[in-house]
Amino acid sequence: MTWELTGFAVAVVFSALYSGSETGIYAVNRLRLEMRAQAAEDHAARALDKLVSSQEALLCVLLIGNNIANEATTILAEHIVSGFLTDVRFSTLVTTAVLTPLLFVLGEALPKQLFRQHAESWAYRVTPFLQLSRIVLAPLWLLVLPVARLANRLARGRAASGFRHDEFALERLLSSANQQVDPVREAALGIGSRQKSPVRDVLVPLDRIRWLASDATIEDLRKSLQVARHSRYPFRDDDGEFRTYVYFLDAFHFNGRATSLKEVARPLIELPVDAALEDALDVLERASSRVAVVKDASGQALGFVFAADVVAGLLASA
Repeated sequence: MTWELTGFAVAVVFSALYSGSETGIYAVNRLRLEMRAQAAEDHAARALDKLVSSQEALLCVLLIGNNIANEATTILAEHIVSGFLTDVRFSTLVTTAVLTPLLFVLGEALPKQLFRQHAESWAYRVTPFLQLSRIVLAPLWLLVLPVARLANRLARGRAASGFRHDEFALERLLSSANQQVDPVREAALGIGSRQKSPVRDVLVPLDRIRWLASDATIEDLRKSLQVARHSRYPFRDDDGEFRTYVYFLDAFHFNGRATSLKEVARPLIELPVDAALEDALDVLERASSRVAVVKDASGQALGFVFAADVVAGLLASA
């Protein structure tokens, strides 16, 4: 009975680790992770970044590991309960009645909540465990991986109507070419992450922004690119409000298939002028965006902030 109780406890812990890791890893700020991974001495960040780079494989490892842990928990729980109850049917009923809420709380709800709250620290700590799981479970997840990749491609779809370019791709390319590497490495160490400097410190005022009219065409974008060479251009609607922007790669991808640039516009994130830089960075990362419009208390647009400027502001405030 002792080994069964021990095995049951270990299985519950494994279930909690797998389910919590699934939430924690996907709650990690990807921008900070990429920055930390640039630092050669941050081995945990580099290992986690490598794991996350293959999302289908990681998800297979997490789901397979969690299923094995839950199955082991069920089998061991039935053995434990059967030692007290001789009626098999009643034993199964009691096992289900006790195990279901227990696994839900200890193996799912609680670890997911804790990992979500402490994602920026716990996700890095469980990386060695996940690396080991990836090796041990390799015969299983390698079989499932092709199916997962096919399902992912079907879910995402490659139809033009749903296609969007990765706004982070150019920045990653620049970093790999050793441009802006030093500030990225500084940010990776978390310097300035506790600072509460407002976004107004890195605000780009409206008079310095090159924006497009709501009825702008691809030719208007080409002219703006020749002058400013920016990658993102906000649209100014007829009422003077800024609600959307266009990422230039989206525009050229849809060239000839979209009658208006507004058809490929992305929603603009809004930030209050007194928002902290670290909060702004989190908002931008969660929205997978690199630009946000900053408004005052009355809702009047004051200007824009860009992710690169937010990071620079965090470094400057350190």
